[in-house]
Amino acid sequence: MNNYYLNKLEYNKILEILSNYSSTYIGKDMCLNLLPSNDKQEVKEKLEETKEAVDILYRSSTPPITDQLQILQIIQ
Repeated sequence: MNNYYLNKLEYNKILEILSNYSSTYIGKDMCLNLLPSNDKQEVKEKLEETKEAVDILYRSSTPPITDQLQILQIIQ
């Protein structure tokens, strides 16, 4: 998507709000780097992932995630 439109929509502010809901460093980083997609298959996959996450939240009320500082360095 064109940066002009992202700026017009204040997309960066939306990402900031979204990132405040994340409890982990990795989640916040992922939120801040999201970009819209025109790829129908990718959108379907992301919606399915979102549905699975919502189902987990409904079953356990809190996500089974703990904050691991700099876990990306460990994984790499």
